[in-house]
This record gives sequence, structure tokens and C-alpha cells, in this order.
Amino acid sequence: MKKWLAPGLALILIALTGCTPMIYGVPQERWNAMSQQERVSAMDAYRARQAVLLEQQRERNRQMEIERERQRAIEAEKERQRQLRIDAIYRGQGAYGELLQVTIEGGSMRFYGSHREYRPVAFRIAAGETKVVRILGSKGREGALAVSYDGSSLWLDESRDARSSRAMRLAFDRGWERGRTYRGLSDKGPLELRGVMVRVEVLGGPSRDHHVRREPRVVVVPREIPRPVVPRAIVIDNKTMDHRQPETVVIIKEAPRKDNRHVAAKQPPHQAQREHRSPARVKITFSRGKIVVRGKPSPIAPQSLDLREGEVRSVTLRGRTGRATIRVSYRKGEVVVDEGAGRGKPAARFSFGDKWRAGSTYRFKAAKSRTIEGLEISARAL
Repeated sequence: MKKWLAPGLALILIALTGCTPMIYGVPQERWNAMSQQERVSAMDAYRARQAVLLEQQRERNRQMEIERERQRAIEAEKERQRQLRIDAIYRGQGAYGELLQVTIEGGSMRFYGSHREYRPVAFRIAAGETKVVRILGSKGREGALAVSYDGSSLWLDESRDARSSRAMRLAFDRGWERGRTYRGLSDKGPLELRGVMVRVEVLGGPSRDHHVRREPRVVVVPREIPRPVVPRAIVIDNKTMDHRQPETVVIIKEAPRKDNRHVAAKQPPHQAQREHRSPARVKITFSRGKIVVRGKPSPIAPQSLDLREGEVRSVTLRGRTGRATIRVSYRKGEVVVDEGAGRGKPAARFSFGDKWRAGSTYRFKAAKSRTIEGLEISARAL
């Protein structure tokens, strides 16, 4: 009982002090007992303290405004770089498959609460671009169709405000090279497309290596892998292994091809040295993985992007139940995937190798991650 007495009295004193009227920071009873000179001194001290507090608050506000300006400048620069890449694609300077022609017709869309017919619409869209297409319905009604293309998936009728995407997703298909038509498509986006026909076609001529598969052939080699300290990447060569799941980054090598025509001849030393130089541009593909939201995992939509030497990009991985943003950078032959985006979580690092010429696949599993699971990443030199 006694051990609670002192804390209880302290709380009572604090409460009584809080209810006591204050004059220039001095309790009223003490103020009444002070002389005129003491009151003047108390007033001067109070004003000095208030001036210091006010100056400190102004400095904090100034620093916060500087930080906001810096963030706005960073975002503006990112947007400028993104727009430059999009403009270059429209000028024909992008990679094959980065510019699409999309046509939508037939079926109905939702205008002001009811489904009605609309005028057919056609538009072009570049990889990394998000745009709003104007839709004209019957009786003068209008709608806005949000579309985006990330280089591997085309999203139609997307809602920017929704936490979980209900947009229609069309994954990249080789049929797009000559044009492919999808019939009877529907979704639950803002315009609630019903029974529409969508035709997608790749614009521009194919590159010399367009016949190469977008995703390298993956051969899963089971093995018990001890958790390393240094380095964080482990090269797997042995084929006699068990099925234990790795805890770090795993480089998955392709099995040798049986066709002898694809076996490269031995190169001279000076040519082999050139082959080991890191490329100035690489293509990164996020092929598999799951996004966990409120304990519920959902598979990500595959997507890819091109990285130049010294470039840093933020990538948004989308699943049915949510999204997650990670940071990807490429510098001096090394790709760094930072899931935490600077929040103290470990980053995965993939160094350049000869297999990048045809494509190498990596599997990343962060031990402390609660957002992304089983992320599988492919790297190919361009």
C-alpha cells in the first residue's frame, strides 16, 4: 500500500498544478506575492523563452519546407526522365514491343450509373506510360478510361484511387506482333466494361534478337544450400540436391542445350575479354512472386523494364489484393533490388555474368519481408 502512496501524491500535485492559473509562467498565488520588480523580471524572462520557442518552431517549419521542396524536385526529375523515355519510344528509339496500338469496340460501358453503347476508340501507348482515354457514349455521355502499359502487361479500366486493382489485365503475347483480338472481355473497373472487343498490336519493326524468348528457360536445381555470410549470392552447379528452399538469392543456371549448333566456339583472349565487360543496358523481368496483404498472398503480374548504367528506378509490383514498390538500380555490372527502399531491409545484388547474354534467373527471398514472397527476377543484357 505504501509503495503506491508516493506516485499517487505526485499525480495529484501534477493535476493541481495543471489547474492552477499561470501569469507569465508563474502561478497566480506566487505572482500575487511578488514585488513589482520581480514581476517585471518574470515578464522579461517569459518573453525571452517564448521568443526562443517561436524561433525554434520557425526553424523546424523552414527545414520541413526545404525537405518538401527537395522531395518535389526529386519527383519532378523522375517524372521528367520518365517522360523523356516515353517520348523516345514514340520517336521509334525504344525496344521492340515497347509501343502498342490498342483498339476497343463493341459491348458496353457504364456511363452515369447505366451501361450504354459507345464509339469505338483507338490509341497508342508506350511502355511505362499511363494515360486517360476519352470515351464517347450515346446521348452525349462521356467517360474516362484509365490505361497503362509497363512493358509486360496492358491494364485497361484502372482505378487510381483503389487500393486493390480491378482493372482488366492483358499479359504480353507473341500474337501481338501481328495483332491479336480479344473478344467478350469484361471487368469491374470504374466503367465496368462488358463484352468488349480489344485488339492489341506491336508497332515498329522487330529487332535482330526479337526471336529470343522474353523470359529465359529456368531449370530448378534442388540442393541443400547453407546460409552464407559473404557473399549473399550463391552459384549453384551441382544437380544432386534436395528440395530445401533457399533463404537468400539463388542464381539458377540453365542446363546445356543438346543442339550443337548453339555451342559457342572457343574465343580468342581479346574477344573473351570483351564478352566479360558489363553491358551498358540490361532488361530486368519480374516473372514470379507473391504480394502479401493482411496475411493473404496473391501472385504478381509479370513485368519488365530496361535499366541503363547508373540508373535507379522504382517498380510497382501488382497483385489481386494490393501493390508493393521496390527500388532497382544498375551500376558497374551489378543489379541491386532493394525491397525496403531505404528502410533498413536487406538488398539483393546480382553481378554480371556470361549467362546474362541469353538471360539468367534469380530467386530472392528476404527473411524479414512481410510484403513480397518468392520474388523471381530475370536479367538479360541488351
